[in-house]
Amino acid sequence: MSHTLLIGNGEKISSARLKQLARQAQVLLAADGGCSALLQAGLMPDWVIGDLDSLPAADVKKIPPQRLVHIPTQENNDLEKALSFLVKKGVRSCTLAGVTGGRFDFTLGNLLLLRRFARKMQLQLAGNGWDFFLLTHTQRLPCAKGARASLLPLTACRGVSLEGFVYPLSPTDLAVGTTRTLSNQTTRSAVTVHLKSGILGVYLETKPQK
Repeated sequence: MSHTLLIGNGEKISSARLKQLARQAQVLLAADGGCSALLQAGLMPDWVIGDLDSLPAADVKKIPPQRLVHIPTQENNDLEKALSFLVKKGVRSCTLAGVTGGRFDFTLGNLLLLRRFARKMQLQLAGNGWDFFLLTHTQRLPCAKGARASLLPLTACRGVSLEGFVYPLSPTDLAVGTTRTLSNQTTRSAVTVHLKSGILGVYLETKPQK
């Protein structure tokens, strides 16, 4: 499977944003109730996975039965089921939407979960007006020039430096919980974040800061 767009049942993503993300993906995967957001945007998922307890019966009827992957176990949530499914399929790149928002414990649990998969595939979260990249190595990231940006180490990170930001950073180590790298700003339409080791979250807003 190629680059996948995975939709969860959290923050409601606008149809315009979903269509934009879908154009960049070759496979559309919904985690349970996230399927409804795709259908409302006029998009048909290639797969719907989970215990299927959050998907309205009317939407279930719209999905070909062979595209429904029912995993009834309650030992993990639908996002974990979906990510494990993608790993087994050999997916190396995934954008996730609708996996934050709503209950804070769900949002925090999902973010902690993503740390487990960050070294198995390239992960990007997308919301209404923002992107959040989970980096495990140096990457060049597309962005809006003049947009707000923050770096959040999800594990201890070594050798972090920046290109294309208002506030530069020479190679340094960042501990989990540091606030030193919050609220920066981009100066280019693409920035480079250097990372020697660790898992580093990079938050980028999609529009210039006012």
